[in-house]
Amino acid sequence: MELLMDGFKLAGLGMTAVFLFLILVVFIIGATHKLVKPFEHLLEEPAAQAKPANVDPRMAAAAAFAANLHKKN
Repeated sequence: MELLMDGFKLAGLGMTAVFLFLILVVFIIGATHKLVKPFEHLLEEPAAQAKPANVDPRMAAAAAFAANLHKKN
């Protein structure tokens, strides 16, 4: 019986340690977010310019037809 109680104590201690560690990680992530927030504009990348696609209208129509036909079956 004493061995079982020691196991429960050890399990409780381990779960408490993990829980406290996870709370610590949440606070560290929050603090890091507050520290990085003023520099956020430096990290943003400009949007890439979209190139116009050279698509044959007949191929687009054939693809749309095939997709529509596939949906019906």
